[in-house]
Amino acid sequence: MPDKIATQESQLVANLSELLANVDNSFVLISPYFVPTKSGTKALTDAAKRGIDITIVTNSLASNDVFAVHGWYAKYREDLVKAGIKLWEVKASAKIKSKWSLTGSSRASLHAKAMMIDGKTLFVGSMNWDPRSAELNTEMAVVIEQPEYVQKSLAQLPKQLRENAYKIVIKDGDIAWVDMETGEEFDSEPEASVWRKMGAWFSGILPIEDQL
Repeated sequence: MPDKIATQESQLVANLSELLANVDNSFVLISPYFVPTKSGTKALTDAAKRGIDITIVTNSLASNDVFAVHGWYAKYREDLVKAGIKLWEVKASAKIKSKWSLTGSSRASLHAKAMMIDGKTLFVGSMNWDPRSAELNTEMAVVIEQPEYVQKSLAQLPKQLRENAYKIVIKDGDIAWVDMETGEEFDSEPEASVWRKMGAWFSGILPIEDQL
């Protein structure tokens, strides 16, 4: 089992590191299930430190239908934000429907899986950024090399995020969630019940990262 974990993590990090090495200016990652792993987090933060503008959009605890995933993702959240990465979590109360699958259901959830690189290349596919999706050759993706289309998508993203996601920030040394539409700030997982918070926390201390 340890060998399997190491192999999966190494594969994920190798793909992420190789991808980021070819980014010149900007990298946008949209993934409903995002567990970057320790080494993957290093690849992202190293890229941010060398000047790459990185935006990551994933589900909040309240909108994530697998709270165990959130429990492990949360371990890396602070390091990502401290490195200057723009991190957003989709609200469970998001109202609109969009190309990024923010639904109008009672509990909205992000389903889209996409990457935008340097404002000119768009990857859309079945891949999540978690250990179970580490073997990328088993996943499917469409690559769109249309700068005008990608730029249009990027231009729409800030408004969608402002209305439908929380911006993750560091305040007084701790993680905080900011609703950029209303200015409201939260010091714990917004819209999530106590039971979901407890479940995510407990999942985060179990040795199950490779199974997520």
